[in-house]
Amino acid sequence: MGQVILFACGGGVLSAMLFLSAAYGSPAALIITHLTPLPLYLVGFSLGAAAAMVAGVVAVAVVGIVAGIPLGGAVLVAVALPVVLLMRRAMTTEKPIAVEPIAAETPDPTVWCPPGPLLVLVCGYGVAMVAAAAVATMGQPEGLAGAVGQMVASRQALLADFAGAETEVLTARLIAFAPGMLATGWLLAIVLNGTLGHWIVDRFGLSRRPALAMSDVELPGWTVAVLAVLVGAAYLLDGQIGYAARNLAVVVGLGFFFAGLGVVHALVRASQSRPLLLAVFYGVLVLLGWTALIVAGLGVIEQWLGLRRRTASAGPEVED
Repeated sequence: MGQVILFACGGGVLSAMLFLSAAYGSPAALIITHLTPLPLYLVGFSLGAAAAMVAGVVAVAVVGIVAGIPLGGAVLVAVALPVVLLMRRAMTTEKPIAVEPIAAETPDPTVWCPPGPLLVLVCGYGVAMVAAAAVATMGQPEGLAGAVGQMVASRQALLADFAGAETEVLTARLIAFAPGMLATGWLLAIVLNGTLGHWIVDRFGLSRRPALAMSDVELPGWTVAVLAVLVGAAYLLDGQIGYAARNLAVVVGLGFFFAGLGVVHALVRASQSRPLLLAVFYGVLVLLGWTALIVAGLGVIEQWLGLRRRTASAGPEVED
């Protein structure tokens, strides 16, 4: 038990150091701060959700002591809390009801939490944060949009250097979608760090749960209704409610983006050229960012047509 606590505390300190690297290092260290959740995931997947919670508390405490309570609170809300919630859900298991006695040589029938509910939790957390920001700024002129506008205006010179003649267009787009885009980018970092953390732990044979296959991503049917309501509200309603709905739709769309990735992985699962096809696909996705909208649309279509399930028997599963 003492070793577990020691390693958990070490993970928390490392997470805090990664976060503080931007404040006390070079501007390039901003990239390193995106790895702040990684040590917490390493602790969680190897030692359990309780150890991840200890690591999260240590990370918050260290940042709070070194850099002040506001930044400690930022680590709590943006890193420690979502990682701990995800670890608690990811490490849950259930035993299927056995109709017949299970033979001794039968593999363990334990069912682990699939990736779909984890994505719902991620998007739900992001929705809660954007909604909280909208409520907190209701008393300001134009609400959340006004607060974002002030933030963008303070960086107008930087935008002018970057966009030139298109500054006004870029400014309008940033104000329109900034909360949703920021939340989505942050949630994407949370998910990618979790994926990387499990991959590292699994490669050393220390993972307490089996790998999550991208081709197993499946969202609940009601998520389409939620997205439809938010998109409808964004188009039909003006003011603060319409603005909040538009940005909440962006956050919810992240779940469908991963569902679309699951469809792509399922479609190429049986192909002999699977690694090459996926490499080309992700290369295009990185170079042409707008293709993410197509992938998210594919995730929405999957909810009706079940493309992933139709290809489930196309060939043997290969680790994602």
